[in-house]
Amino acid sequence: MSRRSPADLEADFERHLRILEALTVDLMEGLPPEVAPALSAQRIRAKLGLSAAIRGIKQAINDFLDPLQYASKEEARRINERLARAGAPRLEELLAAQAKTVRRILKQRQLNTEVEYYLVKEVVVNVASSLTADQRQLAEAMLDRFERGAPGAV
Repeated sequence: MSRRSPADLEADFERHLRILEALTVDLMEGLPPEVAPALSAQRIRAKLGLSAAIRGIKQAINDFLDPLQYASKEEARRINERLARAGAPRLEELLAAQAKTVRRILKQRQLNTEVEYYLVKEVVVNVASSLTADQRQLAEAMLDRFERGAPGAV
């Protein structure tokens, strides 16, 4: 895998940050500005670098997406308007991409990163998720293996 250019990393950071901000506007109302996702991402970037900040933003996006699959039509409409203003994909597209990523991770039968770990963990703890019994069992085994630090696929 080739290394990404600084310009590509910067563009990725900005794109994911716009998505995160569009998803969290309602949640941020009334909270102090210092807890805003953009500031947190900038702090991570300053301390750990751009790649770490991108991983953190992606993880945060995944965390906020899961409950949004149950958003009302009105809430989804508002979120989609904000996403469109940010030049980001629609909520339905983000959720579909997330589901596709989970299916890909399950197919590879191992977790390679913390982002994958938390994405699969979120799906497993969601009792309303669309995982089959076999997929849930596989996901739980993958989570257990990752938590124990055991290498390789399940």
